[in-house]
Parts: sequence; structure tokens; C-alpha cells
Amino acid sequence: MEDLGDARFVVDRMAGGVATLERLTTLESVEISAADLPAGIRDGAVLIKTGEAWSVDEKETALRADAIKKKFDRLKKRLGKSGDH
Repeated sequence: MEDLGDARFVVDRMAGGVATLERLTTLESVEISAADLPAGIRDGAVLIKTGEAWSVDEKETALRADAIKKKFDRLKKRLGKSGDH
């Protein structure tokens, strides 16, 4: 596995035992084995890499999920008002 350094990532997707992560500072995508990550992670989880260790930033993950939900709810309201869709 390439040296990713200490950084923050978001899980873009998980498929076939591979996790595609996006580095938050550069938006670079990297693929790593899901087995190297904490158990139970899901798409959208914010991960912190320190040395060889990975941890989930639960607070940031929840904040991002809430922001996405609010945007989706606003979009649904707008689309609901625009006609017979």
C-alpha cells in the first residue's frame, strides 16, 4: 500500500473488499483494502489516518450526513412545488 501520510479522508464507496477514499485536502482518490480500515465503516464516513492507524471521526461524519440530508430535503421541497413530478 502506498504511504498516504497522516490525513483525513471520506469513504466514497466500498465494493469487492476495496474502499475508495477521497483525501479531503486534495480531493485525490485512493483505493485501499477495506480490511485495513475499522470494522463497520460505511460510505460517507470520515476517516483519520495517523501513522498506520485509521479511526473514524464520528462527529464530522454525523455533521456531513446531516448537511447532506438537509440539502436533499430542500431539493425535495423545491421539486414538489414545481409541478406534477
